Amino acid sequence: MEHPISMSSSFHNKTPAIIARDSLPAADMKQHGSRGFTLVELLVALVITMVGLMGLLASINLSISTNLSNELRLQAIGIAEDVLNDAKKQPFANMTANWSVSTMTSGLPISSPPQHYFIRGSERDYTVAKSVADFTDTKQISAGVSWVYRNQRFEHTASTIVGKPYGSQ
Repeated sequence: MEHPISMSSSFHNKTPAIIARDSLPAADMKQHGSRGFTLVELLVALVITMVGLMGLLASINLSISTNLSNELRLQAIGIAEDVLNDAKKQPFANMTANWSVSTMTSGLPISSPPQHYFIRGSERDYTVAKSVADFTDTKQISAGVSWVYRNQRFEHTASTIVGKPYGSQ
């Protein structure tokens, strides 16, 4: 009679590979089979990454659009300042409202044709409106610049007051 703790003869006849597999605890088997990611885990990670990238791209698009809008506004401010500086160079008596006017918008006459400028490699049109209000010894010169960006019309108006030179009639 064999001792209950001793090994039976059938145990010794098994091949080493089968013995090794049979001798692994259940926890080791679970860990051994869970290497890598499953397809579902990979797809979930991919969706989360794509959502993050879409948010990043949306914020980049917004910053580029805002930057271009500011650049167009700065260009319009420069155009209005140029118009006012050119008007101030004229003799006081020659500052009149007769500045090659074609149509009216926002109460200011528009010069024709629109001025073309290149910003970031694309052509942009600006329409310049000029007006002169004549007072006794002063004149108010206004320059309005308008442009269209993303199907929306924008306008910038600048004004200056020019006084009659001292000692002139």
